[in-house]
Amino acid sequence: MEKLFELVPPGLEPELYLIAKYVEEVHSDLPGDPLVQLAKVDAIHQQASVLIARFARDAIHAGFTYQEVGDVLGITRQRAFQRYSGTTTR
Repeated sequence: MEKLFELVPPGLEPELYLIAKYVEEVHSDLPGDPLVQLAKVDAIHQQASVLIARFARDAIHAGFTYQEVGDVLGITRQRAFQRYSGTTTR
């Protein structure tokens, strides 16, 4: 079976590669210490959240609407605006 991190094409954001490696590591460690797994999954979540915020802002700056961003993320237009209209990530 092909490793998940090998699916990330060369030249993509290093952060995306790092997330894929984290997922691969967590998956290969199962079953394991639940607290260690929780910490690893939390690290994945935090890194992914940073990328989602950056890509959402990039989409908005490229002319996509908050409605379109919200539709992709499964959140309302208002929530997309609240999360991604500023310069900080949540």
